[in-house]
Amino acid sequence: MEVIHDNVKFDDQLEAAYVGYQNRGRSIEELVLGDATYERRFKMPKWNGPVTMLQEPKVAIRHNQVLGISTSKNANRQRAEYFTNLYHEIGRTYTDLANLALETYGNDGPQVSGIIRSHFPRDIKDRLRFLSAAKNATGDAARLHEYLAKTRSPLFR
Repeated sequence: MEVIHDNVKFDDQLEAAYVGYQNRGRSIEELVLGDATYERRFKMPKWNGPVTMLQEPKVAIRHNQVLGISTSKNANRQRAEYFTNLYHEIGRTYTDLANLALETYGNDGPQVSGIIRSHFPRDIKDRLRFLSAAKNATGDAARLHEYLAKTRSPLFR
C-alpha cells in the first residue's frame, strides 16, 4: 500500500486505478468500474445528445445485446452490492484525505468543488479530484445495477 499520510491510504486496486488515470489518461469508468462499456454512448428519446447507461439506465435495457449486460437479476443485485461497497470505501478514503488536508493546510481560501480548497498542494488536489470522480461513477453504477435488478422488462429474469 502506498502511504499518502500515516492516516490515509489507498488500497492497491485504487492506487493502480489512480496511476492509470494520471499516466495513461484512461477513463474512470474503465479503471474503477473495470469495464469500458459503461462509457459507451447511445442516442435515446428525449435526450439532446448521446448518453451512457450510467446517465440513463434504460440504455442498458434497450442496447442490452450490444453492451453485453447480464440479464440475470441476481447478478445485477450482486453488482449493485459490490459497487455500493466500493462507493462507501472510496467515500471514506476521500473524507479521510480531505480532513487530513484541512488539518494540515488550513480551512481558509476559496472553496472548490471536489478538491475542497484551492490552496492545497497539487498532488492532494489531484487525488481528491480522482476520488470525487470515482465516487460519482461507483454511485451511478450501483444505481444502474439496482435498477436492472428491479426492472420489469421481460429480458431480465
